[in-house]
Amino acid sequence: MSPLLGSTGLVSYYSYRGNIDTLPDVFSIGANVTDVEISAEITRTVASVTGINYKAKVTPSSGATISVNGSGYTSTAQYVRNGQSVSIKYTPADYETDYTVSLTIGKRSASYTIRTRQRPEDGIPNAFDFNQPSGEIDPPFKTNIESNIVTLSGMSNVPSGQTPRTYDIGTASISGNSAQFRVTRGGTVVRDYSSSSYQVLNGDQIQLRMNAGGNAQTVSTTFSVTGTDTTNLASPTTATVSDTWSLTSKNYVASITLSARPTTVDYNESTTISWTSQNIKLPITITNVGDMYNTLGSRSSYKLNKGVNGGDVTFTATAETLYSPPSSVPSNTVTVHVNPPPAPIVTRFTADSYSLSFNSGTTTLRWSTSNASSINSNFGETVANGEKTVGPLTQTTTYTISANGLEGQTSSTSSLTITVPEEPAIEKHITSNTTNVNASSYFGGDWGRNVRKKLYIDPGVVVGSTDPNTAALIISSGVVGAFTLINNGSIQGAPGAAGAANGGNGGKGGNAIRADASATIENNGSVVAGGGGGGGGTQGGSGGNGGSGSYTTSTYVSQSCPSYDPQCPTWFSNCTNSNLDLTTRNIFCALYYAGCPSYYDCSYYTYSEPIATTGGTGGSGGNGGAGGIGQGYNQGSTVGSSGLIGANGSLGGTNAGNGGNGAYGGNGGNGGNYGLAGSPGNQGGTGAPGSSGNVSGGTGGQAASASVGQGGASGYSLNGTNYTSLGGYFEGPQKSNP
Repeated sequence: MSPLLGSTGLVSYYSYRGNIDTLPDVFSIGANVTDVEISAEITRTVASVTGINYKAKVTPSSGATISVNGSGYTSTAQYVRNGQSVSIKYTPADYETDYTVSLTIGKRSASYTIRTRQRPEDGIPNAFDFNQPSGEIDPPFKTNIESNIVTLSGMSNVPSGQTPRTYDIGTASISGNSAQFRVTRGGTVVRDYSSSSYQVLNGDQIQLRMNAGGNAQTVSTTFSVTGTDTTNLASPTTATVSDTWSLTSKNYVASITLSARPTTVDYNESTTISWTSQNIKLPITITNVGDMYNTLGSRSSYKLNKGVNGGDVTFTATAETLYSPPSSVPSNTVTVHVNPPPAPIVTRFTADSYSLSFNSGTTTLRWSTSNASSINSNFGETVANGEKTVGPLTQTTTYTISANGLEGQTSSTSSLTITVPEEPAIEKHITSNTTNVNASSYFGGDWGRNVRKKLYIDPGVVVGSTDPNTAALIISSGVVGAFTLINNGSIQGAPGAAGAANGGNGGKGGNAIRADASATIENNGSVVAGGGGGGGGTQGGSGGNGGSGSYTTSTYVSQSCPSYDPQCPTWFSNCTNSNLDLTTRNIFCALYYAGCPSYYDCSYYTYSEPIATTGGTGGSGGNGGAGGIGQGYNQGSTVGSSGLIGANGSLGGTNAGNGGNGAYGGNGGNGGNYGLAGSPGNQGGTGAPGSSGNVSGGTGGQAASASVGQGGASGYSLNGTNYTSLGGYFEGPQKSNP
């Protein structure tokens, strides 16, 4: 084909006079497509029709529309010229359907296939509303209340005869208040009331059921359907649609009203409690009254008390609401004041007789009380009203009682006295001089018996101690009953020992009486503690040493020894031996010259040698005197002995001084008289100095340096824990704690 082209590039209709060609070159309107959404417009275009020289008819397949060279789309046939474009548009209507779209230009056609997507699945329903029944539920706690019926919509419409697909289905569930739901499908109940989840479809009818709550209580449950919408295949959507169904119960007001008459009562009295009530479940429990089985009424309370000070008692009524399951009714209270209990009183406390002989006879105590529960007594009784026989008695006795009130109060104490003369005392006498007495030995077993005891020391009798560490008379522990010592004689502590010579301390004087138990001491004689011993004097000082002296001697010796004489070897060698002392050498030189005649003609001279002498030693000091003995039993105090004279110093050598004489020792201290301490010893004197020699002077005498003996302390005239002294002559200190 060789068409003629005009200025526009198109075949000129008027100028062409050859054969007409309406068969275009081969063209395509694209490949097949799949998963196409319905209502989607699919447009394919032949950009330029070629191969024709005359206008060609353009025809679309059924349902398609065409546009030639940008003209409006139409389903009727059109004409196209060479070089013009043709577009074909098709919109599929049904899911899961194959559509063949064809375009015919002249005598040539092209086509492609549209495969629509599978239909969307939607398990998400439209919103629904459970709103019946309306109003309050009466009575409360009503069971199995059903809601209005809701029809699910907005989910997939499953084509008839087709099994629902996965996402056509929603999952229904219910929560809260133990509620249940039922599913009806096509007029048939497919799942009766249950709280478990269930798969539902579009058009299913749902009805809920649950129990109502208590008075004025709102209960609710939530019904939900969860599903998936696959309309957007690339991104499916999952959602839950829910609605909450609520029920509110009618309010039945439950109440109890209490009152009391009277509102103030005496101790241990009752009051009357009255009550009214509504909408309650019996019984009504009222504190201090009990369980009441009437909705209104009156009842006496228990006997009331609030302790020693009185106080308020609160009555509280409690019950449960009328409807089951029950709940507590708000409590109602009323208060009653209880007065304090009356004070306890001892109204009578008497004795049939108020005096008895010693350890003979009885009497009866009688008592009465008011407002008392018991008594306190010192005779072993506790009953509030009663009597008791007492006796025989050995001493005057006071009996006491007090009443205990109903709440523990105590009354003032009432008392009475039964007079009993004293038991005659047991009396013992010390009739002769004795030593180291323990008073208990005179009473034997009576010492521990509750009876008065008296020990007499008769006139002229001396009770003494021979040991400063032991009292002359001991009142030992364990005595029961009053003990009295009556001293008409003399009780004397032991004397203190003398202090030894040269500074010994004097001994302590002994105690006269030691009381280890309670005692009364009537002293009509004398009670004297031993005097302390005197302290010893110290040794006198030593004399000084004499000074040193000296004198000289002459020896004729050779002026020199020029030669050695074999007849006199020893003498010669010793004469010339410079290691020997001078005196020895002189002796040997003299022997040498005397024994060796051949040397008589030797010249010689006189050699003088000084000789040292030692001074005399000073004499030792004299010993100090012993102390005197303290005054005590069978012993008068003595004077301390005198110190001794010191020793003479020794004589010195030629021209040396003599040693000085030692000093006198110190005198001993005097023993102390009864109850007095001994005197301390005296210090020794200072030794005489030594005389001087012709070389040096003598040393001075030494002073006495030792400590003097201390005088011993006196004993105690009374030494004990608990005694009473009734005067008399005591010599020496008294001590209450040994």
